[in-house]
Amino acid sequence: MSRATYAVRETGTSLSTVFSNPSLRRLNLAFSGSAIGDWAYGTAMVIWAYDVGGARAVGIWYTVRLLLMTVVTPFASTIVDRMPRRLVMISTDLIRSAICLIAAALIWADAPPMAVFVLATIAPLIGAPFRPAVAALMPKLVNNPQELTAANGTASTIESLAFFLGPAIGGILV
Repeated sequence: MSRATYAVRETGTSLSTVFSNPSLRRLNLAFSGSAIGDWAYGTAMVIWAYDVGGARAVGIWYTVRLLLMTVVTPFASTIVDRMPRRLVMISTDLIRSAICLIAAALIWADAPPMAVFVLATIAPLIGAPFRPAVAALMPKLVNNPQELTAANGTASTIESLAFFLGPAIGGILV
């Protein structure tokens, strides 16, 4: 059996294990939606930024965004330890959704680009606690160590798929 065949079979086994547990299924579906939405939004914002200011605007905005994420993410993990994980996940996605809708309205209204850039930078910062909340909640939802291993593998698969599907969806919507 080739390594590729083995990897595909192992991934299928992990997905089957995780999605047969209702709590893990809900958690991973929530994670999927959040991750795909994040990549779709980021792609749409890059296209908009390029239209507004070319490659320079995209480069500056993305650099600022990544630098701020580097600073905020460790603190976001700390917040997750002090709050109910489910509340963190729901509230961060609801707030990010509202910010995305406001940014879209500003773009539609032809508002000053700086206002949109600020919102486009704030949205992922608000979402920073989501992934740590998923990781912290996962061990409480499993029934055995094999399920936890499968759940971690599934989370990696979801992140990889979101990295592909999110930009594809964002590009299609734009």
